Formats: sequence, structure tokens, C-alpha cells
Amino acid sequence: SRAGQLARRVTPIDARDRIDKKLLLAGSPVGWDAERVLAFKIIGAVSGFVLSIVLMQLVSLSAFLQIIVTALLTFVGFLAPDSVLNGQVEDRKKEILKTLSDTLDLLTISVEAGLSLNAAIAMVVRNVPGVLSSEFARMLQEIQLGVPRSDAFRHLSERTDVEELNAALTAVAETPTSA
Repeated sequence: SRAGQLARRVTPIDARDRIDKKLLLAGSPVGWDAERVLAFKIIGAVSGFVLSIVLMQLVSLSAFLQIIVTALLTFVGFLAPDSVLNGQVEDRKKEILKTLSDTLDLLTISVEAGLSLNAAIAMVVRNVPGVLSSEFARMLQEIQLGVPRSDAFRHLSERTDVEELNAALTAVAETPTSA
């Protein structure tokens, strides 16, 4: 918590906003927030620095190489939490892409069979497991709570940031029969 407080003081506000966006794209992992990620960045930098000091005791290097190794390990420690978060974002996008065609097929078949778009989305949620189905469930909840469908589609697009899904959502949102 102390590292989180320090991170809050020394980090620009827009950095927290960028991390919040990445956390949203990563599916809002439980227990993760921007302050915690920033705290891990500081802990990683300090750990990298300490590791470099220990390494310098074990290996004799020139002063220039010691500075380079210290800077490099500190920088790697600082970037490690970003790397983990970026990996989660990419894994989630891959999972969404993996189920996208089946999801869109079921959605299309359901609408062509006479279901309303909301009922077709509910059918997808029931029958296609995975991250995309969870996101569709969240979108459907938003619609049921009174959020306009176009806004719910935009929110889904912001939470996933998958170009192929965004194109499909745009096509559905612009279709006059989906209103």
C-alpha cells in the first residue's frame, strides 16, 4: 500500500487513465487496479535496482557496464507489470477472435429464424462460452437497464478493442431492422 501511495504521488494522472484502459481491455482482472499496477512498477524498478547491486557484487564489470546493467535491470523491473498486463490484453483479444465467427453465425441464424436482436444476443450468451459471450451478457444487461443499444455496442467495443468485432457491431448498429 505504501508503494501504491508513492506511485499515486509521482505518477501523472493520464498514466493512471492509460492503465485503467488497459485493465478494461484485459477484462478487469480481480484485484487489479491502476494504483496496484503502478505500485508493482515501483516495486519492480526497486527490485531490478537491488538485483543489479547484488549482481555487481558477484561479477566485476567496468564502471560504465555497471551503470548500463543497473539502468537496464531497473528499467526492465519497471516495465514488467506493463508486459504482464499487455499479455493479458492480447490473450483476451485472441480468445475473443477465436469465438467471434461462431458467435456471429449463431447471432445471424437466430435473427433470421425470427428472434429479436436482444433475444438472439441472449441465445449467444447461453450457447457460446467464453469472454465474448460474457461481454455480450454485459451488453445485454446494459440494454435491459435502459442504455440505448448504440451506446451499449460502443461500450462493448471499448471493452474489447477487437477490430473485427467492432466492424460487426458497426454493421449491426447501422442496420435499420436492429433498432
